[in-house]
Amino acid sequence: MDFAPDETQKMLIESVNRFVQDRYGHAARQEIAASGTAVDRGIWRFFGDMGWLSAGLPEQAGGFGGGPVETMLICEALGRGAVLEPVLASAVLSAQTLVAAAPDRAADLLEPMLTGTEIWATAYSEPDARAMALPQATRAAVTDGGYVIDGRKTLVLGGAAADRLIVSARLSGAPDDGAGIALFLVPADRAGIARVSYSLIDGQRVSDLTFRSVEVSQNELIATSGIGFAALQAGIEHAIAAASALAVGTMERAVWMTRDYVSERRQFGVALGSFQAVQHHMADMFIELELARSMTYHAVAALEHSPARARTRAISLAKVRAGQAARFVGAKAIQLHGGMGLTEEYFIGDLFRSLVVFDQVFGDLNLHAQRLAAIDGAEARAKAE
Repeated sequence: MDFAPDETQKMLIESVNRFVQDRYGHAARQEIAASGTAVDRGIWRFFGDMGWLSAGLPEQAGGFGGGPVETMLICEALGRGAVLEPVLASAVLSAQTLVAAAPDRAADLLEPMLTGTEIWATAYSEPDARAMALPQATRAAVTDGGYVIDGRKTLVLGGAAADRLIVSARLSGAPDDGAGIALFLVPADRAGIARVSYSLIDGQRVSDLTFRSVEVSQNELIATSGIGFAALQAGIEHAIAAASALAVGTMERAVWMTRDYVSERRQFGVALGSFQAVQHHMADMFIELELARSMTYHAVAALEHSPARARTRAISLAKVRAGQAARFVGAKAIQLHGGMGLTEEYFIGDLFRSLVVFDQVFGDLNLHAQRLAAIDGAEARAKAE
C-alpha cells in the first residue's frame, strides 16, 4: 500500500501541523490539562469545523470518505503536540464502533459528535479486562420498555468530558464469552450513572463509571448480542492503530527536540551532541521511531485489506513494536535532557508521560505479545494437522 500522501492528504497534514505549532504550545496544553475535563470545547468545535473528526469515516456515515490512512495522518500530527482532546476516544474508538454496529443509523447519530458539538466515549473496559474487550461482566436485563444496565466500567478514555456513552453490556453468556454482548448509546448524565474522573500522568482525564439500574430504551440499543462484540472489536482495532500513530508523532517530536537540545547544550566547552556516545543514542532513537512508524503503517494497511486473523495480528504487532519504541525513545529523551526533562516546565516531560500512558492503553505490549504468541501457535498447530 502506498503511504505517500496525495495533495489532499498533504493539505490535511499541514493544517493539523499548523494548529499544533500555532495554538497548542506547552503553556496552552498545561492550562487545558489543569481544567476539570482536560478538554477545550472551543478547540473541539474547531476540530469539527476543520473536518478532522470525520475525515476518516465513509460518506454514508457522515464522513468525508476517508479511512484509516486519514485517521493515521491526523493522529500522527496531533501526537507531535501531545494533544489532550479526546480524538482517539471519540472520533476513532466511538465512531468506528458505531459505524460497525449500526451503519444505517451512523450518519444521523454521529452528526453532533463529528461537528464538534458533543464528545463521546466508549465504556467497555472492566477491572479484570486489562483494557481489552473481555471479560465483560456488566449486565443488561430485558424489561417491558427496554433494558436495565448494572455494572462497572474503568479507565474510560474521554469519559470525564463525555456527553454520550457507548456502553457494552451482556445480555447472556459468561464473562469470557464474546457472544451475548450488546451495545447501547446513552446520555452520560442518565440517572443511575455515577462518574468518578481522575487524571493520568500525561494530563488526560479518564473516568470510572458505575451503572446502577440504568434504564435504556429499545431505540438506544445500537448492536444486538449477535454483532455487538464484533463491532466493539472493530472499534478497538481502529483505536489501537490510531494510538500507535499518535505515539509515532509524539516520538518524532521527542527525537527532534532532543536533537536540538544536544546540539545547543555545551559540555566541556563543546556541544553535547558532538560526543560519539550521544550520537549513538540519537541514532538508536531514530531507528526505534522508524520501526514503530513502519509497523503502524502495516497495521493501517491491514485494517483496509486483510482478513480478520491477519488484521488482528498486524494490530498487535504494531502495539508491541510501538510500545517498545515508546519506552526506549521516552527514556533516552529524558536521559539526554537530564533530570530537568521530567519537570513540568519542559515539554519533553509531557511527551515522555504521553508515551508512558500509550504503552498501557488498549492493552500493554506484554498482553499483545501474548496475543501474538496465541495466534502464531494456533497457526502452527493448524499447519501441523
